[in-house]
Amino acid sequence: MSYQSKQIEALNDLIEINKDRIKGYDRAVDELQDSHSIVTINTFRKYRSDSEKFVSELSQQVRSLGGEPETDSSFLGSLHRTWMDLKTSLSGDEKESALGSCIFGDEAAVKAYEDTLSPSENYNLTADVSSMLQRQLSSIRTALFANKALKELV
Repeated sequence: MSYQSKQIEALNDLIEINKDRIKGYDRAVDELQDSHSIVTINTFRKYRSDSEKFVSELSQQVRSLGGEPETDSSFLGSLHRTWMDLKTSLSGDEKESALGSCIFGDEAAVKAYEDTLSPSENYNLTADVSSMLQRQLSSIRTALFANKALKELV
């Protein structure tokens, strides 16, 4: 597999992960808007918006490499959302489920970004792409930290 093909595949994986985050934050806003402050809900909306921006930036990079950007979320993300729905229906704890889904998505995103940026993966990323991914990773880490802190308060 060529470096270009590997880069496209890695960037498309990050697109899927961000699409998972979008769905997770949509769910959090829907399930928590009656029980959490407008500040918290607007923060979730910001994280969702960040992921939409990341998808756009990643898609642009995939196209510049001659690839087609991913259009769906990941299978594992869908499986996790199904599991969380089942868990919620059995326990009735929507708050924990929605926050858990956001944390799960953010943890998966952090790992995917770290893997993509790892020199051992040898994707030969340009400095511009590496910088973009570092910026996105920093934003996702901030969201993860905030969500874990919020979950401790719930």
